[in-house]
Amino acid sequence: MASIDRELVEALEELGLTRYEALAYLAILMSGPSVATEIVKTSGIPQSRIYDVLSGLERKGFIESTGDRPKIYRAHDPEVVLENMRKRFINRIEELKAKLNEIKRAVPERKPSVWVVYRRENIVARIRLLMERAVHECLAALPLSMLADEAMRRVLEEMVSRHVNIVLVLYRDVEDKDLLEGLVKKFRGKLCLKIREVPGPVVCLSDHLQSIITSFKTISWGAERFGAKNHALIATEEDLAHVLSYFLYHSLYYNAVKLCEIVPEFMKGLRFISVWRFTELMKDLLMRGYEVRIRIKGSYIRKRGYVELEGKVVNVNHDDDRRLYDLELEDGTTVGGREATLEDVEAQIIEVVDVKLRKE
Repeated sequence: MASIDRELVEALEELGLTRYEALAYLAILMSGPSVATEIVKTSGIPQSRIYDVLSGLERKGFIESTGDRPKIYRAHDPEVVLENMRKRFINRIEELKAKLNEIKRAVPERKPSVWVVYRRENIVARIRLLMERAVHECLAALPLSMLADEAMRRVLEEMVSRHVNIVLVLYRDVEDKDLLEGLVKKFRGKLCLKIREVPGPVVCLSDHLQSIITSFKTISWGAERFGAKNHALIATEEDLAHVLSYFLYHSLYYNAVKLCEIVPEFMKGLRFISVWRFTELMKDLLMRGYEVRIRIKGSYIRKRGYVELEGKVVNVNHDDDRRLYDLELEDGTTVGGREATLEDVEAQIIEVVDVKLRKE
C-alpha cells in the first residue's frame, strides 16, 4: 500500500485536525474499514494513543465505528466531511465576526497620529477647523490671502471672544493694504499679529493637540502657477506639535514684523501652552512695572506627579541665544515649558490670573 502523503497530513492539520488524527483518517480512507491494530500499522500512531485519536475523529465527524468487537472504523466520504466542515467554519466565522465587531464598536476610534489630506479646499477647511477647536492657544503662519475670506475672519473673531491666546504670522502673498489695516484695527490688543515678506511653510497648531503643515504654494492663490502638489500633513502627536511650536517661533515668528500685540488688560484669563510666547510677554511686562499672577498646571520634574501652582512671577528668562525660556515664582519655584529638564516644574498650561501695575 502507498505511504501516506505528507502534504495531505499538513493540509488536514491546517483544517484543525491533530497530526495523529490526520494520519488515522488518511490510513482508514486508503485501507477501507479497519480495526485499531490495522490503523496503527498503517499510520504509525503509537498503540497507546490510537483509541483517543479515533474517538477524536468520530467527534469531529470524520469517521464512524461499528459496535463489533473489535470495533471497525469506517471513513466518511471526504466530500461530505469537507462540506460539513466548510459550513461549520463559515458559521463560526460569522459568529466571531459579529462578536469582534461588537468589541470594536465599544472602543472609541483612534485615527493614525500622522496622516495626509489632499486638495487645497480640504486643507483650508482643516486649518479653519483646527482654529475653531482651539480652547487655550492657537499658533499659525498663514498667507494673507486666507484672511480675505470672511468666514476665516469670523473664526478669528469667535476665537477672540472665547479668549483664546492667538499668535498669527501672515505672509504677504497679496497686495491688499485695506485688508491688512482692517485686521490690525479689528484685533489690536487682542492677539499677536506679525507680517513676513518672505513666505515660509503654512503651519497651524491647536492647543498642541493637533497640528497641520503644508507648503505656502499649496495655500497661496498663485499655487497653480508653480504646479504645486496640494497636500498637507496632519498630526495628533503632542511631541510633534511641541517641535512645530519652536520651529514657528525661531524660523517664522522671530524675524517677522509685529503689527499688533496683546495688551495687559486683555491678558487676564489667557492660557499659554508655548512657554516661549509667555516668557516673551512676561519679560516686557516686568520691565514695564507690571505684577503678574499665574496659575500653572503641570508636573514636578524630579519628584514627578501632577501639580497645580499659583503665584506671582518675579523673574523671567527669555534667551534666544541659549534657547532658554523659563520663569520663577515668588516662592522660588522655577517653571519651564513642555520637555523642561532644568526647572522644578514642567508646565502644561500657564493661565494668567491677574495683571496690574506695581504700586509705587
